[in-house]
Amino acid sequence: MTKRRVSLVFRSAFRQLPKILRRVFGSNCQDCKKSHLEVERKFAISKEEFRALPARLLASGFQLTGQVFMTDTFLPVITEGDMMRIRVETMNDKTKQVLTRKKWVVVGGDREREETEKETSELAAGCLLELGERFAGGPLPSFSKDRDLYSRLAEDDHHNIVVALDTADGLGDYSGHYMEIELLVPVNGDVQAARQQIASLASSLLGDERAFVQLSYQEMLKRSTL
Repeated sequence: MTKRRVSLVFRSAFRQLPKILRRVFGSNCQDCKKSHLEVERKFAISKEEFRALPARLLASGFQLTGQVFMTDTFLPVITEGDMMRIRVETMNDKTKQVLTRKKWVVVGGDREREETEKETSELAAGCLLELGERFAGGPLPSFSKDRDLYSRLAEDDHHNIVVALDTADGLGDYSGHYMEIELLVPVNGDVQAARQQIASLASSLLGDERAFVQLSYQEMLKRSTL
């Protein structure tokens, strides 16, 4: 088979990727997580804050729920602003692959991410990455982070509020320490209340009101390679 023929085959396969993903994330899938809104805010923090925050979190009722090493690789997408990612994460000597797709939606005058994700096999993840590389014509953008996860019940007593302390690497000048605060809200849930709860918690943990980082890690990665 000629190189041109191989290229055409991969491009044809990639055009089928949305259909494949609909099957992967479809309603017949028993272990898929339903779509939800990822209400999340990220804050750049200093080394001193990174060291002090675990004690502050524990004093605020949070529990350490996991220490994870993650590598995120981003697949090509058709719609600008959408995100499709293969995440390889290792915790307690166990490694898994998670396929995630996100799209921006406007809720209450501000943007949030609608997210759907599913754990997938190593083989399936490898195939998607191979297709992505063929379509992109080279290596896909990727970065890694060490993440410490803390969790406690949110104010509604039905959902968890999760705080992640990250050490991000591979982002050029954006590499460093970050704190992410996240609440997963049903698509028709109270997003404004989640935003207010995140802002209040961030202020209490950091000791002042601080603007959150507008850029996603994916956007940081893109800018670092320009």
